[in-house]
Amino acid sequence: MCDRSRTDGHPNKVNEGELPFRLRLSRGAIWNLTATIFNQGSVFVGNIVVARIIGKQPFGEYSIAMSTLMTLAVLAQLSMGYTVSKYVAEFRSTDKEKVGRILGLCFIFSIVAACLGTLLVVMAAPLLASVVLKAPHLSTGLIIGSGYVFFTAVNGYQVGAFIGLEGYRGLSKAAMASGIITVSGIALGAWWLGLAGALIGLSLTACLRCILHTVWLRKEFISNGLSRTFHDIGSEAHVIRAFALPAALSGYVTLPAIWLGNAFLVRQPGGFDQMAIYNAAITVRMAVMFLPQVVNNVGMPILNNYKGCGDREMYRRAFWTTLAVNAGLVLFASLIMMGLGPMILDLFGKNFDGAFPVLRVLLLAALIEGIAITVYQVIQSHAMLWQSFGCIAIPYCALFVALAYGLTPSFGALGLAFAYTGGWCVNLLSTCLLARGILSVWQVPQEEVL
Repeated sequence: MCDRSRTDGHPNKVNEGELPFRLRLSRGAIWNLTATIFNQGSVFVGNIVVARIIGKQPFGEYSIAMSTLMTLAVLAQLSMGYTVSKYVAEFRSTDKEKVGRILGLCFIFSIVAACLGTLLVVMAAPLLASVVLKAPHLSTGLIIGSGYVFFTAVNGYQVGAFIGLEGYRGLSKAAMASGIITVSGIALGAWWLGLAGALIGLSLTACLRCILHTVWLRKEFISNGLSRTFHDIGSEAHVIRAFALPAALSGYVTLPAIWLGNAFLVRQPGGFDQMAIYNAAITVRMAVMFLPQVVNNVGMPILNNYKGCGDREMYRRAFWTTLAVNAGLVLFASLIMMGLGPMILDLFGKNFDGAFPVLRVLLLAALIEGIAITVYQVIQSHAMLWQSFGCIAIPYCALFVALAYGLTPSFGALGLAFAYTGGWCVNLLSTCLLARGILSVWQVPQEEVL
C-alpha cells in the first residue's frame, strides 16, 4: 500500500495521495483546464490569425505543412511522455528511486528520438512535398519547420512528467506563457513573411515553450523530492519493451494514417481549399474535446496512482466517475457547437461556408472519441499496449484510410470527416471489449461506484 504520510521533506506540502478522489479530480481539472486553454487555445487562435493574414489557399498549405510536422513530432516522441506519465503516477508514492531511473531513461530516449525525427524531416522534405503532397514549393517550409519537430518531441516528455506528478499548477504557468508567445510569434511571422514566416514562428516558439517547461518542471521535481538519475537505468528497460514500444508503434500506425487521409484530400482538384475547410472544422471540434481531454488528463494519473497503491475500489470509482463526467461534457459541448458553429467558422474569414456540414459530422465523431479515450484509461493503466496495438490501432487505421481513399475524391472534406467518424466507431467498439475483459478480472465487492 502507499505511504501517504510522507511529504518528502516539505512539511507544508499536501500529498496528493491523501486527498479524496473528487477533490484531486476537481483541483487538477481547474489547473489543467488553464494549461489546456493556453495550449489548444493558442493553436485555435493561431490558425484563425494565420488564415486571415495569408488567405484561404496559403492557409490550406500551412495546414498540411503543420499537420505533417505535428505528425512527425508526435512520432519522434516515441511515446515517452505517455510512458513517463503512466509510471511516474504509478510509483511516485511507493518507489521514488524507480521513478528517478524511469525519468532518466525516458529523457535519453526523448532526446535521441527528437534528433532522429528532425533529421528525417530535413532529409525527406523534398520527397514529401513533391511526391506525396504534389506541392514541391512546400519543401522549404517543411525544412524551416523541422525545429518544431525537435522541440515538440522533447516537450512531450516534459508534459508527461508534469501529468504523472499531478503538477498541473506548474504546467499551467508554463502553458500561459508559452501560449501567448506561440500566438504572437506565429502571427508576427505570417505578417512579415507569409507562409514561410508562420513556419519560422512555429519553430522558434516551440523552442521557447520547451525552455519554459524545463524551468517549471525542475521546480516540480524538487517539491516532490525527486531527481532524474541515469544510474542503473538498464533495470527499467522493461518499461520500454512492454509499454513505450507498443505505444510508439500505435502512433506510427495511427498518425501517419490520419496524415495520409489529409494527403488524399489535398491531392484532389481544389484540394488545398478543401483542406482549409476541413482544418477549420476540426479546429472547432478541438473545442468540443477540450474539457473531456482536461478531465481525462487529470483522471489518468489518479487511476494509475490508485493501481500502484493496490486500491481497487477507488480505481473503479475513479474510472466510472471520469467516464460519466466526460460523456456528459462532450454531449453538452457538441450541442452548443451545433448552434454556435456557423458563427465560430465565420471567424476564419470568407469562403468557409462549406465547413459547417463537415463540422456536424465531426461533432458526432467527437462524442464517440470522448467516450473511447476515457475507456482507454483502463487499458493504459494495466499496460495492455500490445493488445491495444493489434485490436484497436490496426482496425481503426485500416478503416479510416480505406474510407478516406474512397470518399475524398467524391465528397472532399466531408468525405474525410465521414472517414474519421467511421474509424472512431471501430475504435470505440474494440476499446470497450478489451477494457471489459480487464475490469472483469479486477473485481471488488459490488458497491455503488458513482
